Amino acid sequence: KFVPVAKQTDADTVARFFLSCLFPGEGEANLDYYRRRGIDILDTSLAGTHTPNSFRSQALNSAEYDYRVQRLVAYLLTMPRFHEQ
Repeated sequence: KFVPVAKQTDADTVARFFLSCLFPGEGEANLDYYRRRGIDILDTSLAGTHTPNSFRSQALNSAEYDYRVQRLVAYLLTMPRFHEQ
């Protein structure tokens, strides 16, 4: 809800949003690896197939969309950098 509706299926915008929430004191350059990995996670289907820009075609509030976003957040929460804060 904090990301404009038009940008909610943009993997880069969604990844940056969660990075800014979970790592507020970090600069963007320090989080570039996590951002790129987050985009990869969002572009990977439930079946495990990675297709660049596939996140754009997801319907908001669909099970697939929710799964991809939840998987991104779970990944970020398991990173050592999160636990160092």
